[in-house]
Amino acid sequence: MHEAKHQRGLTLVELMIALAVLGIFITVAIPSFSSFMQNNKLQGTSNELAGLLQFARSLAAEKSASVVVCESSGTWTVRSKSTSSDVCAGTELRNFVIPTDLTLRSSSSALPITFSSTGTAGSNRTFIICKGSDAANGYKLTIEASGNVRLLAKGKTDIAGTALASCTP
Repeated sequence: MHEAKHQRGLTLVELMIALAVLGIFITVAIPSFSSFMQNNKLQGTSNELAGLLQFARSLAAEKSASVVVCESSGTWTVRSKSTSSDVCAGTELRNFVIPTDLTLRSSSSALPITFSSTGTAGSNRTFIICKGSDAANGYKLTIEASGNVRLLAKGKTDIAGTALASCTP
């Protein structure tokens, strides 16, 4: 009788097929992953800015003192309100840098934002954060005169779900 030999390992054809399947998978996955990472960065930046504004409001109410949010060259800072003519000259309490590849646009006279000792902001303000002019993936952030900070869903301009038409408030 003749005994069958057990083959160990892969043949060259099996290895080539496995590499071809892997190549196809990578070709399909990389663009999706890149888009996922960009959307994640945009959402994270929007959440971080909303958190910074909520921090400023709660700090003003907690300390019973005005707190100012200022922006300079893409860096947002929370500061104690200065007694000088420059309201942004106070002590820096927290900061956040907006990534340079994202655009943040605001309604006119949106900055600086002063939260009073009661947590109110004085007037309504609107900010929109986008990657270029891609409004469908942008985020709208609003600050109401009451001080309430609201970050709306991706690509939406209100809680009813109206689509964000532009990256300009």
